[in-house]
Amino acid sequence: MNLTGARAVANETSDTTQVPSGHYFSRGNCTQAERERRWSVSCPRCEEVPGAGVCPAPGTLSDFVRLFNHTYVLCFGTRSCPRHRQGYWPRDVHERMTVLDGHDLDAKLGQRLGPFARSLLGIGENQSRPTHSKRGSLLSRKEAHLLMKKERDEDRQIRTVQHRMKQLLAVLEIIELAHSAGLPNVLVLEGDVRPVSKFSLSASEVSQFDTYLREKAWEVVRPSAYFQEFGWVSPYSSRPRRTTCLGPCNCTIPTGLERACLVRRAEHLESRCDVRDTVAFAVHSRAFQTFRSLRQTALDALFDADCSNSSARRLYRYGIPGKQFDLAFPWFDIWLPTRFDSLYVLPSIVVQQVKQGDEKTSLLYLTKCTHLRNRFHNPSALSFALRNRSRSRRPGRLRPAVRNDSTSVS
Repeated sequence: MNLTGARAVANETSDTTQVPSGHYFSRGNCTQAERERRWSVSCPRCEEVPGAGVCPAPGTLSDFVRLFNHTYVLCFGTRSCPRHRQGYWPRDVHERMTVLDGHDLDAKLGQRLGPFARSLLGIGENQSRPTHSKRGSLLSRKEAHLLMKKERDEDRQIRTVQHRMKQLLAVLEIIELAHSAGLPNVLVLEGDVRPVSKFSLSASEVSQFDTYLREKAWEVVRPSAYFQEFGWVSPYSSRPRRTTCLGPCNCTIPTGLERACLVRRAEHLESRCDVRDTVAFAVHSRAFQTFRSLRQTALDALFDADCSNSSARRLYRYGIPGKQFDLAFPWFDIWLPTRFDSLYVLPSIVVQQVKQGDEKTSLLYLTKCTHLRNRFHNPSALSFALRNRSRSRRPGRLRPAVRNDSTSVS
């Protein structure tokens, strides 16, 4: 890191610590800061990760957020919470927003669970597992290397499963809070949400969504999406690049909407349209009960795991019977399009900070599965995405930051 970058980091740290928790202040004029990649508390980053520059202004994303009765932000500690608590959003949006730290939700859940379920989720204790380093003198170098690799793979698998379970439980808890508050609908954002400025909604498009959401019976709205079939394909993969639209992904364009497409729920998991990324989604109260039922199923599975005897647990998958585990803890972004009719904003208007470029899959989906291409207001961006489809890596992975280069990934 050069001297300028080091000073920027130091300034950011000192400024952040001086701002009282809960103190609101408006986002500053960050034009110069964005160009120089100098972040601060008034010009924050979308997420505190290496290579991230100043987060783009919310712009008309704020108008989209205003369409819903309340917004919940699910963030994690200092990495993604401060931006939403300290004034990145306009004041009226901020006042209708609840910021929830996932660590706090985990701790609250842990108080209801027994020791085995807490251990299963990795809550409230040091999750580093004992290694076999003491046996190193009894193993050859090759055997020790293979043993360490096996332990790393097991740890990675455990962390993945814990993330799957805790993310699901956190989202379901948010919907439970919305239900308890009697909200007609709710928007859920992840803490690392990043506006895609080049695809921001125009005033007329926001008005169209406003009319649709007030007059039509909707279930789920998704302003972000990673369409798996149109995503990056490894050169070593046997899966071909998708050039046509799959049947389950066929959509209808609602009357009066120029930037949206409705995909019906799937009858079976295998027949769904494979759409990932739930960095932002909205849910109507008519869909709350389905979320609440899944939450109860998940909690019951954890309570049952606590009550099971130790000999039975060894026969189960992660301490829970295999079939019950998959029913109680599905991957959330796979479960969502299977259970609900989903209205997708096309192209996506938000993306995760560390997955910039994923919105290009929504452009490719737009060209293959809809008739919106002829109405798309930014044909140059569409052509660029199509030309750059064949990339050597998955879109959105961060490159090392070039602090004085405004064109580098931020």
